[in-house]
Amino acid sequence: QSEPAMGGLTPSQAVAFDDEWDAHTRDLSTEQRTILDLHRLGHTSDEIAVQTDRSGRWIRRVIQQFREMFRKNSDYNVERSAYREPTDRNSGDAAL
Repeated sequence: QSEPAMGGLTPSQAVAFDDEWDAHTRDLSTEQRTILDLHRLGHTSDEIAVQTDRSGRWIRRVIQQFREMFRKNSDYNVERSAYREPTDRNSGDAAL
C-alpha cells in the first residue's frame, strides 16, 4: 500500500490533484496562474502583491474566488489537500 504523501494524499492522489489543478487553472490568465502558483508555494498575499505589482486585496480576491470555484468543482477537500499551506500571515485566510 502506498504511503500517504504530504497532506494525507497518496502519490497517485497527488498526481490526480495536480491534473485537476491544471484543468481548473488552464483558462485563467497568466497573471492569475502566477498568483495561484505562488500562493500554492506558500507565499503570502502581500509577498505576491509586491512581485506582481498588484494590491494585497486584489491578490486575496483572486485566491478566494479560485478557492471557492475549486471547492465547488473539485473531488478533493481543499482544506486537507497536499497543497494546504499555513494561514496567510497578513490576511488571516487559509491558503488553498
